Amino acid sequence: MLWIMKKLVVPLCLSIVCLALPSLHGQKVWLGNEVLRAEGFPGLSGKRVGLLTNPSGIDSRGLSTVQVFRQVENVQLVALFAVEHGIYGKVKAGDKVGGLMDPQTGIPVFSIYGTDDNGKPLRKPTPEMLRQIDVLVYDLQDAGLRSFTYVSAMGLAMEACGEQGVEFMVLDRPNPLGGVTVEGPMLDKEFRSYVGQWEIPYRYAMTCGELAWMIREENWLSAKCKLTIAKMHGWRRSMSWKDTELAWVAPSPMLPDSERPAYLASTGIIGEICGLSGLTLGGGSPFAFQCVAAAWLDPKDLMMQLKQYNLPGIEFTPIEYQRTTPRGLKNVRGTRILIKDLVRAPLTALNFYLFEAVREVAGRDLIQIASKTRPDRIRFFEKIVGSDNVRKSLSRQVPVSDLLKHWEKDLKQFEKVRQKYLIPDYSDN
Repeated sequence: MLWIMKKLVVPLCLSIVCLALPSLHGQKVWLGNEVLRAEGFPGLSGKRVGLLTNPSGIDSRGLSTVQVFRQVENVQLVALFAVEHGIYGKVKAGDKVGGLMDPQTGIPVFSIYGTDDNGKPLRKPTPEMLRQIDVLVYDLQDAGLRSFTYVSAMGLAMEACGEQGVEFMVLDRPNPLGGVTVEGPMLDKEFRSYVGQWEIPYRYAMTCGELAWMIREENWLSAKCKLTIAKMHGWRRSMSWKDTELAWVAPSPMLPDSERPAYLASTGIIGEICGLSGLTLGGGSPFAFQCVAAAWLDPKDLMMQLKQYNLPGIEFTPIEYQRTTPRGLKNVRGTRILIKDLVRAPLTALNFYLFEAVREVAGRDLIQIASKTRPDRIRFFEKIVGSDNVRKSLSRQVPVSDLLKHWEKDLKQFEKVRQKYLIPDYSDN
């Protein structure tokens, strides 16, 4: 179940250790961390291990990988590494994560989402951090989106390991958006940032293990590390999270349940600019990222406009609730979004259809409003999108349907490249 990528004289050498796995409590899917355990922790015995994780790094029984590693005699866990939101997953988005000593284990925690000694942003392990370990293990649940910083952290940590001769191991996990549908704009490398590090679409439909393999072999790093992927057992590309029957542990405060990544994909992009107009995506309510509402919106007109787009796998229903504002409660109205089919639903595109629909029915141009009041939000919006093409096109009132056609050529090319890195065992065939 382990795929080991080694830098040899010959092209990529891929060896597979296969094991007949017994049923564990009748579960459908074995996570990469469980397969690693069933095989006796190959690749870790006798080595000093660093673990890049947070509370989402658990197995199907709810045991954290930290706990499991500490219970095994032949695994020497000597350091923990923290990404955005911290080792306990509670730090607010964008807030600096400090290094510390884990009070539960006494193991040092190194932050790769903080600042260095000169006050500059720190986004990958330093040589001093890596000097203490022989292998860095990655066990984090991501969101299946290019802008989710964990996949940026993964690749940059791989690069740092390559520079220092440290091995890297990915304990594979399901993509909560499934492994079938690829969509959205590609990253223009001129807009590379921590919320868009790799030249992939916004929704890339790969597991973290597959993406790590691609990042390494497409030469996106300044130095290649030895890469090992602990594959899952039983996961299939068409599965939703519910299909896996696995418990969901929030990888970040914005993703409290397994359905939320799909809604983040659908509204999170326009969420970077919508608040300046009084439009809300349900923040502070039980359905964050699941609605579009404002005091000045007409729900009926908005729903009629959205239904004209005939978006498969998505339904819209009217919504009205009281939103908490600095001036007290305010009534807002709009539409609630219901995603019914992850494979068919154009999640990323919905962001831009919502932008277009709001402009059509309410005469509010979200980009224009943000440009006048908070140009810094526009710049961040472009980083999330991965280029300035979308902003320019929407400002010229180019129909979203034309934007989608513009993306098709790049997506087809990406899918050809992506095919090389899809793990065969995850196929539905």
